[in-house]
Amino acid sequence: MNRKGFTLIELLTVFVILGVIMVIAIPTITSSMQRTKVKQNDERKKLLLSAAESFVSENKNTVYSVVKAANNTEHKCYIKVSKLVSENYLDDVLSKDMDEKDFGGYVLFVLGNPSSYEYVDSVDSTVAACY
Repeated sequence: MNRKGFTLIELLTVFVILGVIMVIAIPTITSSMQRTKVKQNDERKKLLLSAAESFVSENKNTVYSVVKAANNTEHKCYIKVSKLVSENYLDDVLSKDMDEKDFGGYVLFVLGNPSSYEYVDSVDSTVAACY
């Protein structure tokens, strides 16, 4: 008789090989996805900083007067991320990270120094709110 099919040993061998491949591939794919999320969040933060810089340049007089009124000699101040969204400088989607959590922090900067813009989660009481 000519029976066609696979033996139990052949099937088990295939499953073992597939299991080894999965043990190697799954952590690699997971870490790759995590690195991609981190890169995308960094890019979103760069867009957030760019939006803050646009806000400051378009509202320069108001921002400078607020800093002067606060007697802030270092000229440090911040803008809330929610303010950038409400003023349409930043799209609501970009104000969230890749896990859909709000950035919800602040953009801290020194007036007149375009390279000083940075995203922070909190600010201390010595820094003035710019708007």
